[in-house]
Amino acid sequence: MAGIKNYIQMRKTLLRDPRVTRMSQALSVTVTHVFGGLYVLWSLADEWAEADDRLPHFTREDIDAEVGIEGFAAALPKEWLDERDGELYTPRYQEENGSTAKTRASSAEEKRDNDAQRQRRHRAKKGGVTEVSHPVTRDSETVTATSRHRRGEDRIEEEKRTEDRREEDLDETRRDDHVDISCLSWDDVFCDSVTAYCRRVFSSGPEPVFRYSRENPLPPEDRWLLLRVAALHLSDQIPEQWIISTLESIRRHDPEAKPIENRASYFTDVLYDEADKVGKKKLLKKLLATIELPERLRSRRVAEEMTENTETSRRDAETQGKDATI
Repeated sequence: MAGIKNYIQMRKTLLRDPRVTRMSQALSVTVTHVFGGLYVLWSLADEWAEADDRLPHFTREDIDAEVGIEGFAAALPKEWLDERDGELYTPRYQEENGSTAKTRASSAEEKRDNDAQRQRRHRAKKGGVTEVSHPVTRDSETVTATSRHRRGEDRIEEEKRTEDRREEDLDETRRDDHVDISCLSWDDVFCDSVTAYCRRVFSSGPEPVFRYSRENPLPPEDRWLLLRVAALHLSDQIPEQWIISTLESIRRHDPEAKPIENRASYFTDVLYDEADKVGKKKLLKKLLATIELPERLRSRRVAEEMTENTETSRRDAETQGKDATI
């Protein structure tokens, strides 16, 4: 991978990270400003950080000056900038984005390219591809035309794509062996985001998958499952597409074929199937088992808030439907 050492990796979903939102509110700047500040911070780490992630000779004031936002360094969560014994650290930077990680990514890319080339040569030697050259006269001009027999080329390309996908899945699995949920800070902003996401995605809209009310509330275990899934997505631990695909699968399910006795259990099974498509079922199980919801999200008050807001959303949707009919 040419020039890989001149780049740093930043997640495209970082703009929606609750930590970025909290920093923008604390600093009275946009999330885009925070995103740019993080780029500057990690660029400094890429150039100056030691093998133990220590950022020598830098102070928080130095970082503020580099970023151009006063108080930026102080607002950073500890998983992005930590201070120990008067020294600043960028935790796990070298592991995730340092020269070793870049070399590993570059080596994996080169290995895939070399394997693909070796596979093509092997197939060609076995008769998969042959070349014949012969002269052709056209308008008194001799042209060398190459006739290429393409038997087996489609198979070679398909095998290359399969091998690439297998290698990528293995790389993902190796990277995901370690479960880290330190980004779940469970402050008021994040808890509000989690409950709002549950209301919007799981129980609102014209076809809510999880219907509940004051008279028929969700069992606590089912509610806690949905809160955990929402927290994992909002902290960028799992993609939203898994959740959307799982909900669509439940909506398309034919109840006459096989009734769903427990929607939460069925939701979990289908979500595991989505994760298993990319080899992350084991990781998802670890994440859901590791998360401990704070007392605030386990309380009856949150259940009442979710029910109240769900009923309000449902009434609004019915009212809009009536207005449209009128």
